[in-house]
Amino acid sequence: MRLASESDSILLLSGVLSIIVGSIGALNQTKLKRMLGYSAIGHMGFILVGIGVGTYASYQATIVYILLYIIMSINSFTLIMELGLQKIVEVRGISRRNGLVGLTMGMGLMSIAGIPPLAGFYNKYLVIRSAVEENLISLSIIAVVMSVISSYYYVRIIR
Repeated sequence: MRLASESDSILLLSGVLSIIVGSIGALNQTKLKRMLGYSAIGHMGFILVGIGVGTYASYQATIVYILLYIIMSINSFTLIMELGLQKIVEVRGISRRNGLVGLTMGMGLMSIAGIPPLAGFYNKYLVIRSAVEENLISLSIIAVVMSVISSYYYVRIIR
C-alpha cells in the first residue's frame, strides 16, 4: 500500500468522471460511431484509474486493458465501416444475413461491454481489483455501476 500523491488523485478523479460521462453519454445515442465514441471516453477512464492507482499490478492491468481495447475497437469500427452502418437500428438482422459477421460483431461488443468470461471483463476486473487492493472502494463501486450501465447499450445493439 502506498500514499496517493496529488497527481494520482487528479488521475483518479479524471478517470471516474470519464467513466461516468462515457457511460451516461452513450445511453441515448442512436448513431453507432457516436455511441462508440462515448464508450471510448468511458474506457479511457478505466485506463486513467489504472494509472492513478499507481501500483505495479495496476500498471500491468492498464497495459493489458490498452492492448485488448485496441483490438476490440478495431474489430467494432472495421465491421461498422465495412458494412456501412450509421445507426443502431441498421444492425438489426445482420446475424441472419451473415452469421459470421453477426457472431464477430456480437462477441466483440460483448467483450467491450465486459461480459464474463470474455477479455473485456478480465480488463475491467484487473483494474477494479487493483483499486480495491488500494482501498479505493467507492471508486470501485462507481466503476462497477457505470460498467453495468454501459453494458445496457451494448446489449441493446447485440439484441
